[in-house]
Amino acid sequence: MSKSIGIDLDGVLYGWHIAVFEYYQVHKNYMGSYTDFWTYEYKNITDTGWKFLTHIDIFYSSQMPTEDCIRFLDNIKYRFDIYYLTSRPEYVKLTTEQFLKRYKFPFRDNLIFTDDKVSDARRLKLSYCIDDMPHHIEALAKVTNVIMIAQPWNKNLWDVYPTAHSLMSALQYLED
Repeated sequence: MSKSIGIDLDGVLYGWHIAVFEYYQVHKNYMGSYTDFWTYEYKNITDTGWKFLTHIDIFYSSQMPTEDCIRFLDNIKYRFDIYYLTSRPEYVKLTTEQFLKRYKFPFRDNLIFTDDKVSDARRLKLSYCIDDMPHHIEALAKVTNVIMIAQPWNKNLWDVYPTAHSLMSALQYLED
């Protein structure tokens, strides 16, 4: 049986947070750093603000995959069945599918929009999950091996879970 891996999109394979930060710089005159924004400032965004931000389609298509992302996927595509687990709103499903196709992501048909990554990890019998959100990491750690991608919003957990500061450095936690 081949091993399988679930990988989050935003904050892991895709720079959604970069797009939001750039929006705040241009349209809200935010002058602080990316780290400061995603450590402190984001906590001031209201529920209405989050709903607005998560429904801006261009945020889901404006970033290109990084070299780190491309190299990582090239490295694992013959070693693992890849599933893309995202909690993005269904509203951007077509945009997300087009992005995966445009940049030739392997296993792009294995795209799952979910609010319950734990159930999907169980159902798919995932060997590993890579995510950046603390609540996902904490829940997924109960059912599979997790790797957290270091981000400003999860710094308090860097010493708790296996943490990678790049996708390529996440390879050290993956066993065939």
